[in-house]
Amino acid sequence: MRLLIILTICVVINASLPPIKVLLTQRTLDDRRTIQFAEFDTSVPNLQDFTVCYWLKSVNTTTRQSTFSYAALDDPVAISTWIEPTIFGIQIRMAISGKEVYSVPYHVAYHHWYHFCHSWEGASGRWLLYADGDLIGQGIDSSLRPLLIRGNGTVVFGQQQNNFDFGPDRHGGFQSLSGVEGEMTLMLFDSRPLRHQIESIGASGNVKGEIIGTKLTSDISAISWGVKESTLGCFNQPVGDIVAWGITEIKLVGGAKVTNAKPSCGDF
Repeated sequence: MRLLIILTICVVINASLPPIKVLLTQRTLDDRRTIQFAEFDTSVPNLQDFTVCYWLKSVNTTTRQSTFSYAALDDPVAISTWIEPTIFGIQIRMAISGKEVYSVPYHVAYHHWYHFCHSWEGASGRWLLYADGDLIGQGIDSSLRPLLIRGNGTVVFGQQQNNFDFGPDRHGGFQSLSGVEGEMTLMLFDSRPLRHQIESIGASGNVKGEIIGTKLTSDISAISWGVKESTLGCFNQPVGDIVAWGITEIKLVGGAKVTNAKPSCGDF
């Protein structure tokens, strides 16, 4: 069993708190390979639909970089998103219960920030993938519908759960060679899919998208996903109902760190 050092913090974004980001090196201080990730302490309901969003800056695109992983008690690979180099270039991928739903080519440069949103609608099998506000992939996977993903699992950004036995009180394990090497911020996990229409933007514009829902739809759709000049910009994004950046408690594992971020979209 691997020994991982866990640091628990709770951050609540307010007017006096500077924006923050998570630094992941997957290395110890003496440069040995380790496992680092950010786990969010949250209650996950049974899921038919979901949306996962985050900002990512990778410093190593030569290996698989697992950006998000949700492990349920009976399914340690319930939801996975990652970027991976292939002979055809970088692919953005998502899998549900170990079955790959899509693999979409997208150029990911070293030391550049990118905003990704992965969306799944279980009743229809419809998936959407956005990068920097642009719809770069969509489709329907009828083999996975109708689908119910069990709740009460473990939510991790920056590492893949499923490889080795972390301990009797944890779901799944972790892959030591598939973690993000770089920085992440503004993680969001929501139990609703994105609507099929979203304004296209570049890295410096506003993304105004809606998450399909009931009582929260109007509140979420009124908030910008992108830059607002002379404000905290991206840090005024919609709040996910499972993982809400700046509200949900974070556990930093393996030496992952939280550092201050610049309050500007695409240049944190």
